[in-house]
This record gives sequence, C-alpha cells and structure tokens, in this order.
Amino acid sequence: MEEAGVRGTCVYVGEFKFKSRKKALNASGLKGGCLARVFVMDVTEEMTEWPEQKKRTRRWMPAADAIEICKHDWMRDALRTWASTVPGLSSLVAT
Repeated sequence: MEEAGVRGTCVYVGEFKFKSRKKALNASGLKGGCLARVFVMDVTEEMTEWPEQKKRTRRWMPAADAIEICKHDWMRDALRTWASTVPGLSSLVAT
C-alpha cells in the first residue's frame, strides 16, 4: 500500500467514534456521529516523489509529539491505543 509517498504494510488499530461538525446524517441516522477505522503503517519504502505530493505533505516526528499536536481527542486516543502496543511507548498511554 502507498500513502503520502510511503509504502508498507498496514495493521489495524481499532475503531474510534467521534462527532462531526457537519450536519449530515450518517448511515444509522444519527446526526454528527462518525466512526473512524484507524490503521498504522509499517513503512518499508519512502519515495522522494509521489502522485499527490502537491496536495499532501509528510512529516516525521516522535509519537509523543504526534499525540500532542493532534487537534481531535479521538485521534489522540487512536495514537495512544497504538502506542500501548509498541515496546517503549507505553508511557504515552497514561497522558
């Protein structure tokens, strides 16, 4: 799989519910309720050029920094869930 100019294999992290600011109804008829299925990628290749690079940027950072800069609680929860499975990152889960 390729995403933002990196290739690798994806591993499922989990499902995370959140409220959307959009007023559209979801499939269950609930206003603003969303479900994100989150995956992490074990990167095996980093490309210098990729199809959507004019629309997307890629930024590497420590997991703790990624958790800190996330705008949404559900994304922080997803990162913490993933971190809990990685040796050496379990200290990030309690914050």
